[in-house]
Amino acid sequence: MAADPSAHEIEQKVKAIIREMFTIEPERLKAETEFVHCDRGMVEGFPADSSLHWPWVTEEDMAELAMRLEEAFEITIPTRELDAVRTVGDVIELVKRHVQRAGAS
Repeated sequence: MAADPSAHEIEQKVKAIIREMFTIEPERLKAETEFVHCDRGMVEGFPADSSLHWPWVTEEDMAELAMRLEEAFEITIPTRELDAVRTVGDVIELVKRHVQRAGAS
């Protein structure tokens, strides 16, 4: 990226990438929206109609998301950090940290 993006620009770009990847309506995508890791045994008994629990993702989905974010922001996201992601807000904060680190180096 030519210049470091603002926090708002990062948030908007992250949300756009997530919306595109998981086909989520913009009004359903909030910072507190949780990713449901369907390959971690969290699906059984989960309320499928919950508006804050979306999207259903696999480890492969999260790896693809990381690759798209890395490409879009010219950063590297370690797998161990990605494993800790629970919400859209977590992804936004993770990207902000890495963009700041990249800009400081």
